[in-house]
Amino acid sequence: MSLYSSIRLVFIVGSIFLIFIIANKTKKRTVALILGFVLLISIVAVDFRFPVENSFISFKTVKQAFSYSNKGEIIYTVEGSESELIVYRDDETIGLCFLPKTQKNRWKIDSAFSFDTVYDKSTNVNNTDYNIKIYRMKKTSDYYISFDAWFVNEKPIVSDNKTTDFKCVKRTYDNESKKSYSFYGYVEDIDNYQIQVNGETVDIIIC
Repeated sequence: MSLYSSIRLVFIVGSIFLIFIIANKTKKRTVALILGFVLLISIVAVDFRFPVENSFISFKTVKQAFSYSNKGEIIYTVEGSESELIVYRDDETIGLCFLPKTQKNRWKIDSAFSFDTVYDKSTNVNNTDYNIKIYRMKKTSDYYISFDAWFVNEKPIVSDNKTTDFKCVKRTYDNESKKSYSFYGYVEDIDNYQIQVNGETVDIIIC
């Protein structure tokens, strides 16, 4: 469990005990319990969207910021202009973590609402289905490309018209001859964007 999760677990458990202690000392115990839990849920919801640490803490390195709020092994880092994408493995799962960068080149922790998915479509190239996702870090012009090729016989050749340096993660499966590949890259200028897959061009239009 990460330090981020541990702190919140202690806070929630402590708050529940405090709510019951205060409620037991009041004449309207049920009302006090309801109000207490509504307040606790509201605080947790706000913190989920805007982690309180980002108001007064930043980290010197990407690894420190990632380790504070996540667990798992970093596979790749994809650096943007005002943020960074972390591709990591937690047990058998591949995860993505988007970290905001401060003006002093330090790092804030991620939240569930730090990015938007601006493109998410499947495309068929030469009778093979691929999935393309594009994420935008909020309040920035940083775009991150995710290209997935599931259960294919061989690794596809992936490039784009922005000379992006794609990082590749390979997944293998027990008793399966086919493999899956995921490609990740950073793009700042998304206008007239195209991805090439095994020599075929896919036009990306973001509405």
